[in-house]
Amino acid sequence: DFAQAEKDFDSFIKKYPKSTLQSNAHYWYAETFFKRQNFQIAAVNYLKGYKQYPKGSKASDSLLKLSMSLGSIKKTKEACSILAKLDREFPNRSSTAIKRSKEMIDKYGCK
Repeated sequence: DFAQAEKDFDSFIKKYPKSTLQSNAHYWYAETFFKRQNFQIAAVNYLKGYKQYPKGSKASDSLLKLSMSLGSIKKTKEACSILAKLDREFPNRSSTAIKRSKEMIDKYGCK
């Protein structure tokens, strides 16, 4: 139930602002919108989570999903820019994450 998850993550973010799980909470909050194909709101929230926690445990995942959200609303130039930032800032992320970003680079025709 993504609508309920949205409310629960929003509540957690507000109730526990100093929690070490804030990066995760912001990512999963944005994910509730992504899963419901509300890519504009998902993009805003992935970006917000990344900006607040650029070294958080979900920072690289947030950038990847931000690029996917932007690509889904036909903002491929911006998606490619985010993918380049992801490669610069997180070159040592998991092989699965690297593979997914390469797939998005191909999909969006990034240079």
